[in-house]
Parts: sequence; C-alpha cells; structure tokens
Amino acid sequence: MTHTILLVQVLTLMFLILVQSLSYRYGSYIKSNVVINSCDPSRFIETTYTSRKFDCSRTCTEKTDCKRYLYCSLDSSCKLYQDGKDCVISEDKTGCSCYVKSIGCEDSVCTCPLGRYGDRCQDILIDCQEGYNKGWRYPMDVLTNIKPVNSPDSFEVLCTFGYGGWTVMFHRNPDCSFENYNRTLIEYEEGFGNVASNKWLGFIKLLYILGHPSSTHKLGVLLYKPDSSYCVNHYYNFAISNKSTSYKISISGNGALACGDSLTGTINLNNNPFSTYDADYTGNNECAKRFGGGWWFDSQVNCTNSFLTGTMDSSGIDNFWHHSLSDTPPKEIFFKLQRN
Repeated sequence: MTHTILLVQVLTLMFLILVQSLSYRYGSYIKSNVVINSCDPSRFIETTYTSRKFDCSRTCTEKTDCKRYLYCSLDSSCKLYQDGKDCVISEDKTGCSCYVKSIGCEDSVCTCPLGRYGDRCQDILIDCQEGYNKGWRYPMDVLTNIKPVNSPDSFEVLCTFGYGGWTVMFHRNPDCSFENYNRTLIEYEEGFGNVASNKWLGFIKLLYILGHPSSTHKLGVLLYKPDSSYCVNHYYNFAISNKSTSYKISISGNGALACGDSLTGTINLNNNPFSTYDADYTGNNECAKRFGGGWWFDSQVNCTNSFLTGTMDSSGIDNFWHHSLSDTPPKEIFFKLQRN
C-alpha cells in the first residue's frame, strides 16, 4: 500500500512538471530598423549569445519584460531591451537585425509593448499623461507608442511618466549623434531625428496631440546647463495653428519661469508663424536664413531672444536662451507637452 501511494505521488509530481513545461507561451514580432547613433538611452536588459536568430527570439519571448531584441550574426550576440522600436548601435550594423514584440502571451496572460494595454493589447495610450493616470511609473524617460484621439496611426514618442506625465515634442542632446536642424518646412512638418536622443516630432503629429477634444495643453521647457544644473519653464494654453496659418505659436499664460522668459518676454514670439530657410515669414530680416534653423522668429532685426534649433558645436549660430543662460548655450533641451 505504501509503495502504491509513493508511486501515485511520484506520477503526480511528474505530471505537474510536464504541465508546467507545456504552458503556452507566445510572442509575435515585427521587423524594425537598425540605426547608427552614438548613444542609446533605451532600457537594456541583457546580452546573450546564440548561433541562431530563432533562439534570440525565443529568449525574448520567455522574458515578459523584453519588448525588443537585436541579433547580430557576426558575433552571435542577442541584446534584449525593455522599450523602443528601432535598435541603435554605435558601429557597423552589418549582419544585425532588429525585431519588436507586438504581443507576448503566456497562457491567457499577455504583456504588451509600452503604450498598449488591455487583455490582448488592443488599446493604446492617447498620450503619455494617460499612462501616468493609469499608474505607469518609470525612473527615466521611456520610448512609448501613442495614438492621439484623431490620429489615423500610432507612433513612437519619448514619455516622462512622472510629474503628471509629459509627451516630448522636441529634444536635443549634444552627446548623441549630430542632427541637422536647418531643414525645410516639409521636414519640420513630417518630423526628423532619433526619437530617443535628437528629435523634432513634427507638426503633423504635434497637431494630433494638441487636438485632443476639450483639452488645452501646457508646454514645459527644460534646459540643462553645461554644469548639469537645469531650469524649468511652464507655459499654459499652449497651441500651434495648422499649416494654413503657418504653424503659429500661441501662449496665453505661464507658471514658474525659472529659466527666464525668452519666448514671450522682451521679444514676444507669441502668435508668430514658424519660419524655415525655404519658408521665411520675417521679410527682409531673413531670420531663418541668418540663424540657420526653424523657429517662431519675430519680424525684426534681432529676431528672437531664444533659438533652440541651431548648432551645438560652434560651427554656426549655437542654441541660446538669453534670459538666465545669457550667452551660454544650453547643453540639453526638452520641450514637453501635458494636458491642463
């Protein structure tokens, strides 16, 4: 009798181990891009080594927090990441391929790419503030998918899931690969740069974000100084008009202005159109051509007290924010949006 009970216990244990090993684990992937840049702030998990890309995919599938992987056949490396769409490397990308997990499930429990939620990842954030309202918290900015209310498609942005939740519309970092901001108006409409480092999101996407029904927005300007100290400005009722009125900037209030007011101060840029070298609205002053970047210049000889789309290496007119920073160019720049 004792032997029979022992045999039943052993068989039961073996059955439970078998059932656990057969648990249904599923991951679906979409091929993305490999881009070369000198910095990658996305959240890294680990590097493993395998001779097959399939095994790299399986490793990412087995880790619920893995949302993307980079496989390089030349050295058999498999790098796993927690966020982001494209894979960034600082050297030759020959033999490397990038894949993003569109959905990952184990039995009936699914983990979603950042920005998506729901039982089968069927829902998507309208902006970063919604993620904050849902309790999402990360210690640093993260790459996230959003789909504003009226946008036909989702797209990737940099999110701050702190301080109420902020969507980054514009970011510059001189420690990352150079990005030219002396662009055409069409390029400023469509957006350019690397989402994680040097990025102008683009007027088309910005208007979808700012077009949220029954909402106004706050602009947060975050400027880092060369000594790594920083200052923050808040501008209320921030809006950008459509193409027919040349993407005019509109601000009707402000909060803390720790950086000094170089937007609506002594040279007031409020209600000014956005000028580029091929669509300059400053007349004979030719501000966009003279300064070498797109901005909401004023139609006067001095043009502006702020300019953040210039050079960052003294090769042309460097970025400036005259109030508080004087003639010292800011080291890193963020423009962020939040619904009021």
